[in-house]
Amino acid sequence: MPTLRASARRCITKQFWEPMGDDMGVELVGARCVVRPFIADDAASIAFVADDRRIWLQLRDLFPHPYRLADAEVYIGRTRLEEPPRSFAIVVDGRAAGGVALHLMTDINRRSAEIGYWLGEAYWRRGIATEAVRLVTNWAFHSHGLLRVFAQPFADNLGSKRVLEKAGYQSGRHDEAERGQGRRGSRSMSLCALGERKPQRRKGCTR
Repeated sequence: MPTLRASARRCITKQFWEPMGDDMGVELVGARCVVRPFIADDAASIAFVADDRRIWLQLRDLFPHPYRLADAEVYIGRTRLEEPPRSFAIVVDGRAAGGVALHLMTDINRRSAEIGYWLGEAYWRRGIATEAVRLVTNWAFHSHGLLRVFAQPFADNLGSKRVLEKAGYQSGRHDEAERGQGRRGSRSMSLCALGERKPQRRKGCTR
C-alpha cells in the first residue's frame, strides 16, 4: 500500500504517494506529530498513557480501564489486520502518545466515516490532537473518496469539541447515549461533521 506524506506547514495541501518498502503503510507527517499505523513496539507506551481515568471517561465502552499492557497488545494486533488501515498511532518525539481511528460507514452511508481519537494527558494543550485529526481527515477524503467525516464527542467534553472546531468541523445536533461499565450513565453527545471541500466554479464557466 502506498503512503501519503503531508507537508508539515500545510497539512496535505502538497502531497504525493511513496512506497515504504516491504512494510508499506500510511505515514502522515505534521509539524507537531506523525500519524502512522500501530506497531508492536508501541504497546508499552500506549498502555502507559492510556491508563488514565480521565481519558476512559470520555471514550466508548470498548476502551478498558485500567488499561494494561495486554490490552494494548491485543488492540495493536487487531489494528494490524485492517485492510486498508483505519487505526493509527499519534507519535510525538518518537513515542506513541495516543490514537486516532476511522470507522467507515456502509450501505447508503458508505461515503461517510466517523473519526475518534484520544491523547495522553502529558500531550494536551499543544495542538497535537487538532493536527492529528486534521491530517487523518484530509487523508480520509483523499484515499477513501469520502464526502463526510463526523465525530460524536460527549457534549460536556469541551476540550474534544475545541479540537474538532480547530480542525474545521462544525457542531450539529445533540443525541443521548447510555454509558456502561459504571461510568456516568446517560450523557448527551454532540455531532460534529466536516464535508469535503469542493472547489467553487467561477461564474460563466461551463464543463
